[in-house]
Amino acid sequence: TISRANYTRQIAKSEFVIDLLLTLVILTGTLFHIVAHDFELSQVFSSRTMIDCMAFGSVLAQFIGPSAWISLTFLQAFSLHLGVLRLRKLLGRAWIVNEVQTMMIVLAIRGAALVFIFSCLFVALELLGNPYWVTQNKKSSKSLWHSVYFILVTIATVGFGDIAPETILGQAAVMIFVIAGVIFFSILSTEALALISRETSGLGAFSSKPGMEGHVVLCGGGVQESPITLVDFLSEFFHQDHGAFRYQVCVLVRQRLDEQFNNFMVNAKFKKLVTVLLGSPLIARDLHRAGISWPSCRAAYVLANTKASNVRREDDENILRWLGIRHANVRLPIFLSLLKPASIERAEALSNSPADIKVCIEDLRCGLLAKSCVVPGFCTLIRGLAASTSPEENDQG
Repeated sequence: TISRANYTRQIAKSEFVIDLLLTLVILTGTLFHIVAHDFELSQVFSSRTMIDCMAFGSVLAQFIGPSAWISLTFLQAFSLHLGVLRLRKLLGRAWIVNEVQTMMIVLAIRGAALVFIFSCLFVALELLGNPYWVTQNKKSSKSLWHSVYFILVTIATVGFGDIAPETILGQAAVMIFVIAGVIFFSILSTEALALISRETSGLGAFSSKPGMEGHVVLCGGGVQESPITLVDFLSEFFHQDHGAFRYQVCVLVRQRLDEQFNNFMVNAKFKKLVTVLLGSPLIARDLHRAGISWPSCRAAYVLANTKASNVRREDDENILRWLGIRHANVRLPIFLSLLKPASIERAEALSNSPADIKVCIEDLRCGLLAKSCVVPGFCTLIRGLAASTSPEENDQG
C-alpha cells in the first residue's frame, strides 16, 4: 500500500504563535510600503510582496493542519537585507558605517539568506520523503545544520560526498540549487569586487574614523593643478606642533592626483586620515559623499592655484566652488583664497556670510612686500611665525 507522504513533525503552540506574530509584523510593514507608494503595480506584485504572502499563507495552513504542510516563513530571509537599508535611512548621520561598507554588509546578508533558504527548503523536502507515486517511500533524518553544511559544500563545488540527498525531490532541488548558487555567488563576487574598486578609485564616500573630532573638506584649483600646494597644506595641517591628529581631511578633485602627491602620501604618517574623492563641489551628490553637511564637518578650504595662466578663470571657478559649498551648508566656515582683489569684490557681492573668510593672494603678497621695504626681514619673520618646523627639520636646515 502506498500512502501519500506528509510531514509528521508536530509544531509546538509557542513556536506557531511566534511564527505567526513575526509574519504579521513583516506583512504589515509590506502593506505600509505598498500604501506609501500609492498601490503601484510594481510594488503590489513585487517579489517581496509575493514572498510575504506565501509565508503568511503557509502559517495559516499550519493553523488548519499543522502536521501536513511545509512552513514557508524561511523565504522572508530573502528580503532581510532591506532591513539594513531601512535602518541606515532611519538613523541618517548616526549610521557609522560608510556607503561601501553598508553595501558589503548587504551583499553578505544576501549570500547568507540564499544559503539559509536553500538549506531550509532542502531539509524540508528530505523530511517530506518521496512523492506518493514512488514505491520506495523513504524519508531522511537530516537536520538544518546538516543541510546548511551540505548546501555550502555543494555550492562551493567542493562536494565531499559525506552527505547526499536521499529523496527524488531533494535531488531535483539540489540540481537547481547548484546552478542558481553558482550564478548568484558569481554575481555577488563581482559586485563585491566592484565596490572595493570603487572605494579605492575615489568614487566611494568619506567615512569618519573613531576617535576623530571632525573633518575638513579641501578643494579648488590649487588642490587639483598644484600638487605642491596640497602637499604644503597637509604637511602644515598635520604637523606635530599642533598636537595629536584630531581631524581628518577629505580632498575633492575632478581627476586623479599626480605621482608627486601619491609619492608624498606613501610615507606620510597621516595617510589614513586623508580621503581623496573624485567629484566636484558643484554637484550636490559629491558634496554629500564628502560629508559637507555632516555635523562633524568643521570647515572647507577652497585653495587657489597661484601658478594659473588664466587668473580670472581660476578665481571664477573657485567662486563657483565656494557658492556650491555655501549652498550645501549655510553655517560652515569656508576659507576662500582668490588671486585678484576684484575677485574678492565679486564674491562679496554674491554672498557676504559671516562664516566666510576670504583671502586675496595678490593683496597679501603686496602687503608683505610693502612692509619689507619699511622693515627689512619682515617677510622672513612672518614666514617663520606662520610655518611650523620640527627639530628634525631645523637640524636639516
